[in-house]
Amino acid sequence: MTGISSTPSFMIMVSALEDWHDRFATFLARRPHPAHLRFENEPPRPQDSPATLAEVILTQDDIEAILAYAESLAAAAR
Repeated sequence: MTGISSTPSFMIMVSALEDWHDRFATFLARRPHPAHLRFENEPPRPQDSPATLAEVILTQDDIEAILAYAESLAAAAR
């Protein structure tokens, strides 16, 4: 519930940010970490990326599941 280093937890986001729903719903357009995050059907990351960098590939279903999870946290916080 506390997040990691510079990344806040979902609970902190839904509790502290009035626009949290918009942030989650528009995640595809925001591109937070293009160095290691990409979406299904996009080209792979450059081959010169560090070998220790684990690439995360998300689908639209993943984004919808993350939004549903954040919505459940917001409902629990009320």
